[in-house]
Amino acid sequence: VNYRSSPRAVKLRTLYIDYLKTYLSDYRYDAIDEATMKLLPAVTEEYQNFAKKYEATKTGQIVKDYLSEVAKNKDVVFEPGKPGESIIGERKPNLSQFLNGLEVRIAHTMNP
Repeated sequence: VNYRSSPRAVKLRTLYIDYLKTYLSDYRYDAIDEATMKLLPAVTEEYQNFAKKYEATKTGQIVKDYLSEVAKNKDVVFEPGKPGESIIGERKPNLSQFLNGLEVRIAHTMNP
């Protein structure tokens, strides 16, 4: 029996991917210092605590890897927005690439 392709496994994997993307990226205005485009220290600390608490899990490793990508930008997550349009611009390229690659990464490493 191939559980990876069962309807329930596919549904659970989709929910997990959606959850993880939400946890790592749906924070635009309430977690960013709009003057610097950096994650607020409390948000960074939450991610660090999660990664440490769950370091033996695949999710903990993904969060740790995300923090490493954020650190490459000195905690800056977004480009500045365009005057008159938006305060916050596009996500930093390496973070966009990381988030866009989550689905493939999860598909390669997780059962289902």
